[in-house]
Amino acid sequence: MLNPHSIESVKEALREVDTPAPPPELLRQLQGAPRQSKRLTWALPAALATAVTIALIATLTLRPAVSLAQVAAAFDAQEHYTITNTRLMNGGTERTKNSTYRDGPLWRSLMNEYGLEDKTLTIRHYPPVINYVLVDSRRDPPTIEFRIDRLLRQGATPTVERNVLWNGRRVDRFRLKDTYRNYKVETYDQEIIVDPKARLPIQMTVMRDNGQWGDVWDYDFRRPPVSVFHVEIPKDAKVYNLPSQRKKLTGDVAKNRVAELIVGDEGSAIVLARPTGNKMLWLAELKIDGVDQPLRGSSAAFVRVRKRVVGQPATISIGGRTWRVLQFTGTLPGSPSLQSLLSRKEISGTLTLDDQKIRISRAKVLRTGMAMALLRSFDRDGSD
Repeated sequence: MLNPHSIESVKEALREVDTPAPPPELLRQLQGAPRQSKRLTWALPAALATAVTIALIATLTLRPAVSLAQVAAAFDAQEHYTITNTRLMNGGTERTKNSTYRDGPLWRSLMNEYGLEDKTLTIRHYPPVINYVLVDSRRDPPTIEFRIDRLLRQGATPTVERNVLWNGRRVDRFRLKDTYRNYKVETYDQEIIVDPKARLPIQMTVMRDNGQWGDVWDYDFRRPPVSVFHVEIPKDAKVYNLPSQRKKLTGDVAKNRVAELIVGDEGSAIVLARPTGNKMLWLAELKIDGVDQPLRGSSAAFVRVRKRVVGQPATISIGGRTWRVLQFTGTLPGSPSLQSLLSRKEISGTLTLDDQKIRISRAKVLRTGMAMALLRSFDRDGSD
């Protein structure tokens, strides 16, 4: 007679096959109708036929072997979850935790953003430097970035362990060992623990640089407590109503053919300049009247405002006009140069782009909590 180990081997081999659920009649025949069973196994020795029949019954009553694509699809269908991210540093001796939540239409992201029934709130409370709240129109839950199919290394095939005992439960475990280059070749180790019945992830770990740092994501697909969606707005925070500011920006830009300046409390500013062709331009410096030192910046393609062709600067359509988006970052509020911008309603000065100079004459200054948040509303179709 076949020993228990051989039976398990047959069961495991059959389980790896993506077999559809068997008809109930077939199961009844295998379990209780000797004549029908003999027809199915007539060519096998009696002991082996019995073992294979037992293995086949056990296998066919289970779900087929789960693939990561199926896990990703099952994850996409979930509308209730708590996902906790633990960042591990210095070999795991230092840890920080953040969670993201969803309860149907309600959501809360890692960055203290709340998606409520009627509005979206973003709270930035790091006094005394940064302390503001953005009130925006209702947004759908953001796409989860730490999905297993997106973090899995392209072109690398994980090893799969089925029916593994993990923390007291039977799971499927996917493991991947790879490398990446960051000045030198570094290690990339990933492990995904999956509930084979629910086809949902339980935990995912990504460790880098020989385990020196990485992340652990724990997935809980129960409905999160209502308390996580309770919003507490700091009393001393500056509140910005982005829909109102978008309307104001659209009107101002439609009247002004030169430029607009959006200044953010987090220490960045965005210039809307007239497009001068498809040439990639770099924001060398922005010289403003009355500002002691010029504010230096970065590439015009630094921000992705809307879909753009590679090699062209970011552009945006506001008030029926197309503008080039130029972002530069100064120091946090408190520096003389940025503070002077924060206190003004309009500015004049010169914008230097390569060998071109654009004169800004009495451009409106629109202050917001986060400069890019105001422009993201134009991201869908390039207009308000």
